[in-house]
Amino acid sequence: VSEENVANQAFNNSDIGLLKAEAMKNMALLNNVSINANNVALTEDYEPDGYLFMCADSMEVRRTLVKRWIMSQSTKAVFEMRMGADEMRVYVLRNYSDYSSWLKVSDYKDEEASESLCGSKTSVGATAGMAAMATVWQFLNVIKNVDTWSNETVIYTSPFDIVTRNF
Repeated sequence: VSEENVANQAFNNSDIGLLKAEAMKNMALLNNVSINANNVALTEDYEPDGYLFMCADSMEVRRTLVKRWIMSQSTKAVFEMRMGADEMRVYVLRNYSDYSSWLKVSDYKDEEASESLCGSKTSVGATAGMAAMATVWQFLNVIKNVDTWSNETVIYTSPFDIVTRNF
């Protein structure tokens, strides 16, 4: 966790210097939730297990890892989040068909992402909180086998609106 993560993601000053997985585990423990934090280098060779939450900064890395993970027999679902200054997106992928459709909305280079004047990706802490909320909501719907989960949730903040769709 670095300083810019505190403003743009769901971390606190006390998390600076920690591995992000460890900081998230500590956050979960504060809410009486126990999770396994895997501090491993994620490569194409990494064998995923269960539900995966993709928060990589690079779109190329996301595409590479999601392709590998969605084809793994042990992957139940992949949750992928994106944030900007005035919108956030949450994707839920459960099979190769979802992955193929996701690729259509993921085919852009890192340089095409919105940049702020200070050179970091444009987002704010409130946006990160809303993206986390939408991701947890989708996760709960998936694990409960509720039919209300969708492949894509887009939350616009100006004006406020929520749009969902399935691929």
